[in-house]
Amino acid sequence: MRTIDKVGETPEPETKMTSFIRLLHLEDDPRDAELIRLRLQAAGLSCDILWVSGKEAFESALERKTFDLVLSDYNLPGYDGLSALKHVREKQPELPVIMISGGLSEEEAVDCLKAGATDYVLKQRPQRLDTAVRRALVEKDERAARRRAEDEIFRQNLFLRQVIDLNPNFIFAKDRAGRFVLVNHAMAEAHGISVEEMLGRTEADITPDAQEVARFLKNDLEVMDTLREVFVAEEKIIDARGKVRWLQTVKRPIVTENRTADRVLGVAVDITESKRAKEEILRLNAELEERVQQRTAQLEALNKELEAFSYSVSHDLRSPLNTIDGFSQILVRLEGEKISDKGKHYLNRIRAATRQMSELIEGLLSLAQLSRDHLRLEVVDLSALSHEVEETFKEREPERQVQINIQDGLLAHGDPRLLSAVMHNLLGNAWKFSSKRTAAQIDVGSALGADGQTVYFVKDNGAGFDMAHAEKLFATFERLHSSTDFSGTGVGLTTVKRVIDRHGGRVWAESSVNHGASFYFTLGPGPVATLLSN
Repeated sequence: MRTIDKVGETPEPETKMTSFIRLLHLEDDPRDAELIRLRLQAAGLSCDILWVSGKEAFESALERKTFDLVLSDYNLPGYDGLSALKHVREKQPELPVIMISGGLSEEEAVDCLKAGATDYVLKQRPQRLDTAVRRALVEKDERAARRRAEDEIFRQNLFLRQVIDLNPNFIFAKDRAGRFVLVNHAMAEAHGISVEEMLGRTEADITPDAQEVARFLKNDLEVMDTLREVFVAEEKIIDARGKVRWLQTVKRPIVTENRTADRVLGVAVDITESKRAKEEILRLNAELEERVQQRTAQLEALNKELEAFSYSVSHDLRSPLNTIDGFSQILVRLEGEKISDKGKHYLNRIRAATRQMSELIEGLLSLAQLSRDHLRLEVVDLSALSHEVEETFKEREPERQVQINIQDGLLAHGDPRLLSAVMHNLLGNAWKFSSKRTAAQIDVGSALGADGQTVYFVKDNGAGFDMAHAEKLFATFERLHSSTDFSGTGVGLTTVKRVIDRHGGRVWAESSVNHGASFYFTLGPGPVATLLSN
């Protein structure tokens, strides 16, 4: 420990030790200053004391240095202790000051304490000095700790205030009387007042509907009494602009250490737009359902009309065709000897045309029927269907030599009647367009596609077609070959596509002229998908 006798003398270099007490001592008598030093040393206090004897030196020291404690004589020539104390409080409000005097009256002691002195010690009782110093330093540390805690609380409160004010939802807390003790900016703004103005007000001050006020208070008290959270799915408020707003609110009790609650915390989400959107969706759905019902009724009526028209057309067209065909047969049978070969040729052409027209009518009726009938989905054995079609064609044209290879176990999920039409048309095409091959061959099978879906195929080595015209392949009445080369109505492949579309699959073909054709199709997923992949 070192002592500087007078300000202005050159001090020794300071060695900063955190265990030292940095002490500023204002005393005009050097003997009293030395006694104080010795007393502190004897008390075991490590002090770095700067002794000054007058106003100028004292105030200069406070400007230049930082101290832990000030000791000040009460009576000084030209500068009293109260003036020194006042100066310390102006410059360093937290710095403790102990007044020391040889004859301090009770009134003067009270004045010192009122002016902010930490303690006072009479020179006649120096043994109190070490206790006063220790207590002053403890109080200083406590004040510093309390100030740090208060600063931290202030920072935390400021941070939380910013958080809740930046939140677009309504955040609030109320006491048992319904007074707001916390609100955020969003909620205050909705009611057209500031946060400060809203604090302390009740629901009745901001909500004109008395029933709503009573309901809010009832919910709040229920939360505080039961200590349970309450969820309010919808509640209506009218904001400061007269706009109706819908809120979805959660309220929780603010529980104290003794398991009671005298405040409730609430968070309300504005669901006005989502509620309006929901109502709009419900309205549109109702309109859509009504439109669907209207369209369904219209379609049902139209289908009935089409069905009646189809049967009417079928009857009206078939009747004259049957008449033409019948009279042609009678004419050949009765007047055959009188008819020239050329006439017989014409009659045969007439009969062939009536048969083709009849087939076309039948195809159109079948196509219309495909669009109306409901699907009856089940597991279908395409291998068995293909063998049935094969037998039909061989019985019809036994003279033809056609090698038909049908893969076993071709299972599919679909309508058996419609899939029978698919296999009949595809195999019929292959049979027809391979008719000019001396060694005709047809293959029926399946393979696994790149997407893992089963792809069925019917291939032939017949006439084939130009892929440049492939887009016409499945169109009604479109033909890629002359009727003189190959007969047909142009409805078969349209039927195939219609059936595959109804099953949620797709159909396509690959070919080249004189090198056969390959037709592929898939079906929508069904219960046999796992079986087919094994």
